[in-house]
Amino acid sequence: MPGHDHHEIERLLATERAAELAGDTAAQWWQEIAASAAMARSEGALNALFRRALMTLKDMLGADALAVLVANDSGDELLARAATGLSEEMSLGLGIRAGQGMAGTVIATRAPLIVDDLSQIEVATDALRNSGLSSVVAVPLLFEDHLLGVLYAGSRERAHFTGVDADLLQVIASRLSTAIERVRAFEAEHAARLRAQRDADRLERLQDFTAKLVRESDPERIAAVLGTSLAVDSAGRDVASTAVWLVDGADLQLTSSTPGTLDILPVRLPVVGDSALSRVAVECRAQFGAGVDRNPFGRTPSPEGSSWALLPLVVDADSVGVVAVAYPGPQDIAPEEQEFLASMVEQAAQAMHRSQLRAQEVALGELATFLAQAAKVIAEASDFAGTLDRLAELALGAIGDICLIDFLQEDGALRRMVARHRDRSKQHLVDRLGSDYPPDATGAHPAVEVIRTGATRWSRTMSDDFLRATTRDETHLALVHELEFHSYLSVPLVGSRMLGSLTLVSGSRSFDADDVRFAERLAEQVAAVVDNAQRYESTLRTSQVLQQSLLPQRLVSVPGLEVATRYLPATRGLEVGGDFYDLILLDDAAAVFMVGDVEGHDRDAAALMGHLRSAARALAGHVKAPGQLIEALQQSWSHLDFDRIATALFGWFTVRTGELVLASAGHYPPLLLGAGGAEFLAVQPGPPLGVGATAGGPDWFGALDPGDALLVYTDGAIDERVLGAEASMELLAAGLTTPERLDAEAVCDRVIGLLPADRPDDVALLALRRRS
Repeated sequence: MPGHDHHEIERLLATERAAELAGDTAAQWWQEIAASAAMARSEGALNALFRRALMTLKDMLGADALAVLVANDSGDELLARAATGLSEEMSLGLGIRAGQGMAGTVIATRAPLIVDDLSQIEVATDALRNSGLSSVVAVPLLFEDHLLGVLYAGSRERAHFTGVDADLLQVIASRLSTAIERVRAFEAEHAARLRAQRDADRLERLQDFTAKLVRESDPERIAAVLGTSLAVDSAGRDVASTAVWLVDGADLQLTSSTPGTLDILPVRLPVVGDSALSRVAVECRAQFGAGVDRNPFGRTPSPEGSSWALLPLVVDADSVGVVAVAYPGPQDIAPEEQEFLASMVEQAAQAMHRSQLRAQEVALGELATFLAQAAKVIAEASDFAGTLDRLAELALGAIGDICLIDFLQEDGALRRMVARHRDRSKQHLVDRLGSDYPPDATGAHPAVEVIRTGATRWSRTMSDDFLRATTRDETHLALVHELEFHSYLSVPLVGSRMLGSLTLVSGSRSFDADDVRFAERLAEQVAAVVDNAQRYESTLRTSQVLQQSLLPQRLVSVPGLEVATRYLPATRGLEVGGDFYDLILLDDAAAVFMVGDVEGHDRDAAALMGHLRSAARALAGHVKAPGQLIEALQQSWSHLDFDRIATALFGWFTVRTGELVLASAGHYPPLLLGAGGAEFLAVQPGPPLGVGATAGGPDWFGALDPGDALLVYTDGAIDERVLGAEASMELLAAGLTTPERLDAEAVCDRVIGLLPADRPDDVALLALRRRS
């Protein structure tokens, strides 16, 4: 017969013998045990089953004590689960390691054990040795070869138990083992369901929290949503209170809080400090515990009966804030709660990161728009001071209430170029800063320090002590108080050298690092304007000196003739032009005059102009009329190595008779101012000089009566680009038509008055008036 069948038969025989001993009561009990074991679903039901089984077995076996020892998860230690007839020490939580004593032997062998005399064996505990028991029977609790524990009975009589008793215990043990395993499986399943439900609830809360964060773009609003969402823990229980601090410069600023234990919150505390909050912010590492040192804020006493969780808000490895959660009662914060907090805080940190990125994108967009507008202002600039003023106005549209631009002059003094207020009603106060309190290059003003050191200076606030130290007297201090100075930033203007400083003042908000970066970009634009203006002025002065050196320094005096000249360089560009005028006196008392314009607006044009004027002077003494002079110049052009064309008008004037002879090489006609008004003389122009012609236009003959004036000019005096030559000439004539006779100087002044401030071309004028 196989061993398995033999074992079953033996067990059934043992059960039958036990039933015969116990009678009908035992049979009924056995049915109840079997039913209870089959229905056990909870630890409570299992404990009740143990107690009932032990009490009945005690009567059936005539035992003095019984106990159930349940193995731990690893199966290497027994813990007392239920007992009867034993001392409290034996029945509550007694632990026995595998291999120790009687129960340890059962664990190791997984077979029943009968001990007739306990004094003859080694027992695991003194409590068992001193229990008064003399004999013991023990059987393993097995389920599918998995050890669950040990069931044993003890008697004060030696050799009290037999093999039949061991068999009976083994049968009961199998039922109890089934119940134990069933309860364990059921509770494991129940725990798994609870964990799954809790995980689902947490996931749903995280999803809802994330959805709320997506709708927020402001860090303070994100902090408020986080604080509200953490008011319930991962198990759905209310916490005591929550709070969120955000980093603001060198401090942690309380941004959001819920009422409760955290009512003692500091509104502001340093990031670098001795409080737990500060350490969490600096180390970017969470802390959990009851009180967390004295309490999370470095204050005493710590709130009693509460536990704390402190977690950093980390963006790109930098702490941007700290979250505090208070729990009721001095409890350890479970790992799943810590994990839940970390997930919520991480989501909030990611939202703040997105907020930062959006803010940076907006700032970059605004900066790009500003720089484009600044470039437009610079491109459209007509003068240096006006450009700076427009840039200041543009800056005040972005940040600050007051813009000051101080310019370092060559002698080391400071000149306030711009003083603008965003509010025009307060402009008169800012004007006083420039007029009554101009910057002192030797003073302690931040703008002066910036120029001296070349480093940006700024402050979120301006204390009264600071304002006193940077103002000159009580009136000056009262003025800055009236302007509500609150925060400032001052940046250097650096070009090819230190140029000055740009200072922005706010009366309503505190400047931050982003404002400083914006101001530094603005300073680059302003510095470029200042640097270019300086170079422009230097180059312009050089060009004007060169131009003047190529024109006659002093015209000859012709008896009976008033002569006036003017030369105005173009306001656009830096190069000199080719416009010229001249007057010489021939031996026969004839005055030769000329006005012309060489093609181009550069140094080559100016150089050719000087050569052309010299050549015309030299040839004038060898010809008899202006037409012949033009013909001589045309024929000599290639020999003179002139590579550009030029227009010119030449005239011969006989002082004694007033006879006037004119000839034009592609030039505009002169304007005669007489008793009859102003009229252009019908001088027929010939080809311009240098076009390959061999002859000039015909001579025009006329006279200049006493009191009459003649104006000869270059095309810069006529706005032909916009209005056209004919319309512009009519405006010139109308502007010079006057009832009174004009002298030569007055004629030139009147023409200058008609010209626009923005001139694209040079202007050369020559006015002649025959005296009465």
